[in-house]
Amino acid sequence: MKIDQKRNRIFSGCRQTAFYLACLMTAVDAGAQTVNQIDPNGYNRIYYPNGQISSEGYMKDGKPDGYWKTYYVTGIVKSEGNRRHNLLDSTWVFYSETGDTSEIIHYIAGKKSGYHYVFENTVEKNRVSASYLKSKELYVDDKKEGQGYFYFPSGKIEMTVAYKNGKRQGTAKAYDETGAVITVFEFRNDYMVSREFINRLDDKGRKTGVWQTFYDNGAVKEEQVYKDGLLDGPSRLYSDIGKMLSDRTYRDGNIIDEGLTDKIEAEEIITYYADGTTIKRKGIYLNKTPVGMHIFYDNRGIAEKGIRFGETGKKTAEGPVDDLERRTGEWKVYFDSGEWKAKGRYLNDRQHEEWTFYYPNGTVEQSGSFFHGMKDGTWKWFNSKAVLLREENYSNGSLNGMSVHYSDSATVIAKGSYFNDEREGEWTISVGDVREEGEFVAGLKNGLWKTCYDNGKLYHKGVFVQGNPNGRHEFYYPDGTLREEQFYVNGRREGNWKKYNEDGSLFLTVMYRNDDEIRINGIKIDKKK
Repeated sequence: MKIDQKRNRIFSGCRQTAFYLACLMTAVDAGAQTVNQIDPNGYNRIYYPNGQISSEGYMKDGKPDGYWKTYYVTGIVKSEGNRRHNLLDSTWVFYSETGDTSEIIHYIAGKKSGYHYVFENTVEKNRVSASYLKSKELYVDDKKEGQGYFYFPSGKIEMTVAYKNGKRQGTAKAYDETGAVITVFEFRNDYMVSREFINRLDDKGRKTGVWQTFYDNGAVKEEQVYKDGLLDGPSRLYSDIGKMLSDRTYRDGNIIDEGLTDKIEAEEIITYYADGTTIKRKGIYLNKTPVGMHIFYDNRGIAEKGIRFGETGKKTAEGPVDDLERRTGEWKVYFDSGEWKAKGRYLNDRQHEEWTFYYPNGTVEQSGSFFHGMKDGTWKWFNSKAVLLREENYSNGSLNGMSVHYSDSATVIAKGSYFNDEREGEWTISVGDVREEGEFVAGLKNGLWKTCYDNGKLYHKGVFVQGNPNGRHEFYYPDGTLREEQFYVNGRREGNWKKYNEDGSLFLTVMYRNDDEIRINGIKIDKKK
């Protein structure tokens, strides 16, 4: 009873001050059984009953304002980021009890604004193996917008979902591990209005149900219905803007009806060998001009070659196809002028193994490998004079590993590593006549960064926290004389900023408070003017 009365008196005292919220957070949210001393306008550390720090950061008028960290009772960081007027306001990172990153979220004035990354751990034989990116969703003003992505542990896309004003709206797609779309959903105002299973095989490994292929922009390219491995139902071909180019109906693999949406503009033509029954070639024509993929067959009626035509009827690519009319083996891609644009191999209609791309003058523009349609391994880029410009490493279609960028004179201008398309670890970057060095964490500058002139003298040094400058930043003249001092609190200007002449004399002092200019050379700024 005495303990409860003491707590009540303490909370009553807190309510009479502007930092009541901090006391309440300390005693309830952090699970502390003792009251910590709170500085309503300064740096605070709050502790668990066992003496382990629970949270720490700045307060202003009794409310969290500035950089804050919270901890698990074990001492492992639980979350960290900046607050402004007690609202989350920066990139916040949340961690699991094992210290692995679990979420990265950017906030503006307490609202999610930017990409929200969620990470999970893979488990093998009842043991945590590795952390991987599980989802990536964009927030605007605390609501989901645009395309959201969900991933398999391998890094391949498992599902894409379209959002509008915080609700699922439009098409969502589920993929298998090979990258093929296997389910298409339609959402209206966050409700699923349809679900269609596509690109499936029956228990005997034969195509069944609806099969679809897509253009790079996500539009349906071809839609067919199969039964027992044979075409059985409508078979439609569309342009990349959704215009139907052909509409045919099959039963047991045989055409029973053919209707083209515009017989004058779009027509699929099939030619036969002399026997009149063995197919020789088939493809789409627009106003008698070949467009898209045309398949050629040997005298047994087996597909052996494909040629792709552009809108003007010029050949843009050619190569072998398999018995399912999928690109396979070595293909060549052409410019309109007829020169090689690229060459490489396909497997099951996906780019695979080595590919080389060319400039119109015949020199190599880039080269590297694909694995089932995704960039994999080392890729190199060159200028039109065959000078190496860039070397990058990929896995599962994402930048992973060392990346080096070169100037036209073969000088290294950027060097560092990527992890899942984000810069990670130590980087060196040259811009103009200066070179900066430091560390990236999840694509954001973190820790001490230094920039030097080309003579090796220091140009700038300062600390970054999750991409934001923090603390004292110094700038120097080429001879090493201090040029400017800047101070930040997690990206916001704070304190006295000073600028010096080359002889070391001070000529300008600007005072900032919470990112606002309040004095210049000691003279208070009248913001009413």
